[in-house]
Amino acid sequence: MAQLTMYELGKPNSLPIDADGSTSVKVSPTALYALKVKSHFSKRLYPYLFYFSTARQSIRPLYLGIYGSGHIDPSLEPNGELTFGYNNDDMIPGALSFSIAPDEGYFQLFLTTSPGDFDSLAQSSPFTESEPCHAATYDGYGDGLEIRRFSSSGPYETNVISLPTTPSSSFAGHSPDIVAAQVFGISMAERQRVDANRGSERTALPESTVLELLSERLIEAASLWSVVSLKVTCEAFNNP
Repeated sequence: MAQLTMYELGKPNSLPIDADGSTSVKVSPTALYALKVKSHFSKRLYPYLFYFSTARQSIRPLYLGIYGSGHIDPSLEPNGELTFGYNNDDMIPGALSFSIAPDEGYFQLFLTTSPGDFDSLAQSSPFTESEPCHAATYDGYGDGLEIRRFSSSGPYETNVISLPTTPSSSFAGHSPDIVAAQVFGISMAERQRVDANRGSERTALPESTVLELLSERLIEAASLWSVVSLKVTCEAFNNP
């Protein structure tokens, strides 16, 4: 078992958890966040971190570790801690920032006792093709999540860091529709209905569906020891 908590940079305590199990974040380039993982397990673990946006129905990989044929050391020690977002390049090279509101997202942390290849879980958004975007900053996920390098001294001055887009191995020769059906468990008829509504109102997946798709189905597809989820509610923020 492990615990996943979120901190706003510059504040000592973790963000409070609401009655529905979610935590609220501010949509602002000056509101920076980090994650902390606390293991309550007696063995070393391999962590894999993803972010799922319900509004964009995308799955962004944030930390996949190193997967290969050689020996790999797990990065989460027994009963140890890991942080993501404190300018620690080995995990995430900057702090987390959110730019889309309203939205609900889920940080999904998969923990295994042996290394695995989780690249195929990445999923670009099916909605972004019809939306205007800046080619220099668009990454295919459309979830509004940004990684910002910051200075730890004085007022935060940040700049957005570009992360790799969806790994090419994610599609493995299949079309995005086929991959979406496999990852999300969506039938092709449902996919066609989604495609027909791309230019109109975008309906977010219900929470029960999100938990099913990103827990039960993915657990069945891989030999996981555990999966930890943190729901975030993105809210507009106006400086007084």
